[in-house]
Amino acid sequence: MLNVSPQYEAVIQPGNEALVHHMEVFHCEAPHTQVMPEYQGPCVSPERPELTKVCKRVLAAWAMGALPFSYPEVHQTNIHFGHVFVCDV
Repeated sequence: MLNVSPQYEAVIQPGNEALVHHMEVFHCEAPHTQVMPEYQGPCVSPERPELTKVCKRVLAAWAMGALPFSYPEVHQTNIHFGHVFVCDV
């Protein structure tokens, strides 16, 4: 039986290539049912919603020129994506 891990890679809308430099996917230490507010701004901003401060462990990072990557099989069922959280450093 062949078991293939899914690949993750950046998909950049044509015309925005010069705008995208890097991205990070954060793990939030919260129940999966917790609704996270959307946020885009500096990580240390006083306007950053308190609930987002539990999102600090990086699960994945991508920078220009990086190739697609796959997580080891053991992690596949434990990763849930779906919240918008943009934190500028």
